[in-house]
Amino acid sequence: EWFEATCALNSFISHSAANNAEVHYFKEVMVRIVSLLHATALAELEIGGTKGEADYEKCAHEYELISPEDLDEESLDLLRTSKCKVELINSWLQCLVMDYVNSGKLNTAPPLLTRVFQHSGNGLIQFHHGMRLATTPFPFAYGQTCDGLMVLHWLVAPIVTSQWATHAIWAALFSFIQVFVLSMLTRIA
Repeated sequence: EWFEATCALNSFISHSAANNAEVHYFKEVMVRIVSLLHATALAELEIGGTKGEADYEKCAHEYELISPEDLDEESLDLLRTSKCKVELINSWLQCLVMDYVNSGKLNTAPPLLTRVFQHSGNGLIQFHHGMRLATTPFPFAYGQTCDGLMVLHWLVAPIVTSQWATHAIWAALFSFIQVFVLSMLTRIA
């Protein structure tokens, strides 16, 4: 959704009556803010709200940003101390758009411009849905059942495979492939 909002803003500002320098500046700031928005959202989803601020800082700095050095220090300090980082960055994007609308540099019809705010808001809703999933613990009983079934599969797969394979090497290979693939899928989940 945030990508859609960015694409719409890019097309709207490209047809602006503002001079090329102002259009270029808007695009640069918009892309920096959206880059920071995505990185911050991914970092918050990664830690799932269960780890401390130090873990957040570690996760957030692993994502590559577009020209983070061009963001002012006061805004970055505010971001560091904020409890609602994604919402804060989203509001920066909306303020940037409104500043350009009020100054007449972004002269897009209001019904078209509302699509940008709608996409931005939908992006926040999707982020909050993702946070709900990231913070929901995996049921312990379900995890133990999956592990028990994996051990059972590990024990039964060689026996079953040896019944239909023509050579022992094929039985070992097919058993290894089955057990390895299912074990890796379990580890990913």
